[in-house]
Amino acid sequence: MNKRASLGEQSMGVVFIFFLALISIGIAGGIYVFYGSGVDARAIDAQQLAAQVRECIESGAANSQMFQTELFFEPCRLEENILSEYYTLQVKEGAQKIYSIGNPEACRFTGTSENTAFPRCTGITFIHTGTQYEIIAGSSQKPRKVSG
Repeated sequence: MNKRASLGEQSMGVVFIFFLALISIGIAGGIYVFYGSGVDARAIDAQQLAAQVRECIESGAANSQMFQTELFFEPCRLEENILSEYYTLQVKEGAQKIYSIGNPEACRFTGTSENTAFPRCTGITFIHTGTQYEIIAGSSQKPRKVSG
């Protein structure tokens, strides 16, 4: 029996166990990263909504009469059902509120950043053709975990 030759086989067993452990740690880490925590994109949602309404006003696709009669949904590429269910939106022209949906007062509460029951809000103030506009947009889509 040749004992020198068996040393190579034993050392390959250690390398095999090492690579097996490395692959297992990689798979477990990938599963944790993918399924580990919920995603809360409400602030990004609110910023995108406010930017879209601002772009709509600045491009001239919507004016204050369209906001007051709720005819701005189609030219601004917004869906009324989705806005009313998941979003808060308030548009002011000067000091006059020209459109409001949802509860923009919930955006003013100080404890809303930690509470998932309240919308995450953002505000934009800009001047277009000499008129100051203020947009308060909030998203109340519930963040959820992928599993569990």
